[in-house]
Amino acid sequence: MATTYVKWGEATVKLSWTESGELPDEKSITSVHGFCFHKGQVMLVNLNHRGWDIPGGHVDEGETPLQAFQREVMEEGYVEGDCRMIGYITVDHHENEHWNPAGRYPQVGYQVFFRMDITALHSFASEYEATGRKFVGVHELPEMYDGWNEIYEGALKSAERIVEKDKNVKVAAFILRESTDNTYELLVHSFPESDLRVPGGGVENAEGLEAALFREIDEEAGLSDVRIVRKLGGITYYKPFIQKMVERHDYLLIAPVDTPDHWVHMVTGEDKDAGVLFEYRWIKEGECDMVDPELNTFLNAKHIPELY
Repeated sequence: MATTYVKWGEATVKLSWTESGELPDEKSITSVHGFCFHKGQVMLVNLNHRGWDIPGGHVDEGETPLQAFQREVMEEGYVEGDCRMIGYITVDHHENEHWNPAGRYPQVGYQVFFRMDITALHSFASEYEATGRKFVGVHELPEMYDGWNEIYEGALKSAERIVEKDKNVKVAAFILRESTDNTYELLVHSFPESDLRVPGGGVENAEGLEAALFREIDEEAGLSDVRIVRKLGGITYYKPFIQKMVERHDYLLIAPVDTPDHWVHMVTGEDKDAGVLFEYRWIKEGECDMVDPELNTFLNAKHIPELY
């Protein structure tokens, strides 16, 4: 448990950080705060009298801490998203000689913290106490946040750690085949009620990335005679549909020129798609915009010039 002392006006207050998904004594919760993530950055709001800060505020009567946080981030930052509690700061006034027993705050109170992964970014209207918002890199927070200390550092690490625990590691196979006109085509399949996709899926425990790649290609497409050209890169992002962070590794592969033009394959393995029929075909550069946008990070001329 990280602990420090801070000066609030003339008062000296002891602060401690506890990483937890369980609420402390709700009668002693004085406020809610949190880190709102969007595309790898954190949102700061410019609050009257406080400057750039993370969003947060008091819990209104009848609200739960989560409801209060969702209201505060909407009022101050005009965002919505998926929230998880990451812990709380214990605010201890036992050594504060200015603490007033008849005042607003208990002798030991709690500030509850959440992580939000933003799913809706609304136009900023400045209707409440915030006059602006911006997104900064995680490494910039100590410089941007006035009064940053080891307690906030601990809270931020908890916000990052909670997604590492739940992160899904996946691989994706961008398979090319040389066509009769000496250009290349990309292998895609039609997924029920979805855009075009490429073979890929989750990495199992103790499984290497390339081993997972070849297993997924075999299970989803029935192909075994393909070879890796190079790794295209990796990307980490939040996927609202599964409410988890995804770490995906994309690879470029080549299939033999005599691979069929189209075929239907029943997915094997133990994944949720097992038994589903995938219909495969090859597409040219002009059809690549039909591929699911989730997969387009490296689907461009810079990373796959062979296709473009």
